[in-house]
Amino acid sequence: MGLLPGEGDDYILTTGALAGQRGFFTHDAHGTITGVDLAGRLFNRVP
Repeated sequence: MGLLPGEGDDYILTTGALAGQRGFFTHDAHGTITGVDLAGRLFNRVP
C-alpha cells in the first residue's frame, strides 16, 4: 500500500490481486479514521 500525494488520504495498492486499486480513508470531525474505501465499498472501523 502506498499513500498518494496531495490533499486527503488517498492510497493505492501496490501488490496482490488488487494491485493498482485506489481508495481513501474516511475521518470523523476530530480527524480520527473511521473507515476505508476499497473498490467503491466503505468498510467502517470496528471498536
